[in-house]
Amino acid sequence: MKPIMTAAVLAALAAPAVAQEKDPFKDFQYGHRVEIILRSGFGVLGKLHPYTEAPANNEFVGKRVELAKTKTILLDMSLEYPEMGGRLDEVTRQIEPHLMGFERNQVKSVRRLPDMTPEEVKARMKAREEALARILAEESNRRQAEQELEAERKKEQAERDKKRRAEEFKDAEGKLKQAAEKLQRAREAYEKYPPPDWSPEKLTLIIKQKSLLKQQLSPEEQGFQDALEDWLFYKNHLESQDGPKVEPPKTEEPPKPKAEEPPK
Repeated sequence: MKPIMTAAVLAALAAPAVAQEKDPFKDFQYGHRVEIILRSGFGVLGKLHPYTEAPANNEFVGKRVELAKTKTILLDMSLEYPEMGGRLDEVTRQIEPHLMGFERNQVKSVRRLPDMTPEEVKARMKAREEALARILAEESNRRQAEQELEAERKKEQAERDKKRRAEEFKDAEGKLKQAAEKLQRAREAYEKYPPPDWSPEKLTLIIKQKSLLKQQLSPEEQGFQDALEDWLFYKNHLESQDGPKVEPPKTEEPPKPKAEEPPK
């Protein structure tokens, strides 16, 4: 058991050194231009960008973390992929660096690349500015197209609403016209057969009598029966216009004095 324990202790002591040897960024510094090969096999180019901890307050900038201690590797890919353009800072009007982070455990290997010449930097900066201008123009055209599409949609919706209101007005106008015609027809029927000479009760009595005598209704009686619905409609209309009728309270008449009898 003693040799096994000794080997375990030696292995534990050697573990940090082995882990350190496996660190692909051991010999690199911030600012180095590198190619990172991810464990997925995908390779990316960029400049190692300083990683800073978030500041505790607004009084100081975040503290820079040593490259060997970072869990996230930041790459400034601005000049490696100038066609991506980037984003324009609204305050400084400068193109912001195109940063992308990779977890350290995603990195399989890394190799150093030669620094760009000033001519290469200038050419790529120009290409990046042109790409950003193109992207901004495309974005502006896209927003303009969306605004035109939205304006057209609102115009079509306004036309539909206008057509709907016109149809609703026409429908309401038609209903008012029908109601006016019905009221006119009912008024004519009521005036043609005025109460108290005519009433539903009187018609019922006439029908019973004619039925017993096996007689047909006269043309006038038949006309009242045919117009009874309109007659009742106008009668209800008049009652609704007049409001509920309140009958005066009944008063008892005083007894009449009896005539005096002549003396016998």
